[in-house]
Amino acid sequence: RKYWSKLKVPHKITIMDVLLSVLDFAASYNSFTNLRMRMHQTPSE
Repeated sequence: RKYWSKLKVPHKITIMDVLLSVLDFAASYNSFTNLRMRMHQTPSE
């Protein structure tokens, strides 16, 4: 967090953008329907 104040605004925007897209991806990846689809794809042993 020390470095945050040293960053220029465009850098902050870029970082926030990346964080948001990662969160968005994680949310969609872990959504219930995707979870069910992935469970069906795994071969039952």
